[in-house]
Amino acid sequence: MDKILLVEDEKSISRVLSAYLKKAGYEVEPAYDGHQALELFEQEEPALVLLDRMLPGMDGLSVLRRIRGQSDCPVIILSALSGDEHQAEGLKAGADEYICKPFVGEAVVARVQEVLHLRRRV
Repeated sequence: MDKILLVEDEKSISRVLSAYLKKAGYEVEPAYDGHQALELFEQEEPALVLLDRMLPGMDGLSVLRRIRGQSDCPVIILSALSGDEHQAEGLKAGADEYICKPFVGEAVVARVQEVLHLRRRV
């Protein structure tokens, strides 16, 4: 069973996404800020990270850059910042995918499945 590190400070969004991911067969490890995310990333060695861009303490792009400094683990950014420039910035920072809020849980699961599938083919 693949483990997903879900980094989202809005607990209601985290709960809903966790439910969709668990229903799809994933184990979910929640984190609610950037510092906790980095600690859990090192401890849990997830198969994929779902990362909110706007987090308290350390923003999502800073977390992404730290992850990229030590791992090629797939990272999908979740963000309310939906402009093309924001998406380009996230992808240039090393994200594998950028999903704009609001989103549908099934669509997030489908993208998680696709990113993991593509990574395994390489």
